[in-house]
Amino acid sequence: MQILPLSTDDVIKILESYLSYNALMPKFRQALSSSETWGSKWYQTQIQTMLENL
Repeated sequence: MQILPLSTDDVIKILESYLSYNALMPKFRQALSSSETWGSKWYQTQIQTMLENL
């Protein structure tokens, strides 16, 4: 099981993007496959970057 940590604000931004499941899943998989092991750095480089580019 892979769990993607998102804040409520992150979820709201994703919902407001109106992207389909098929468009979002590759972005989520890319974030989850990152080799970064430091949690806060991973969140900044993967999740926040992904959300900025929705």
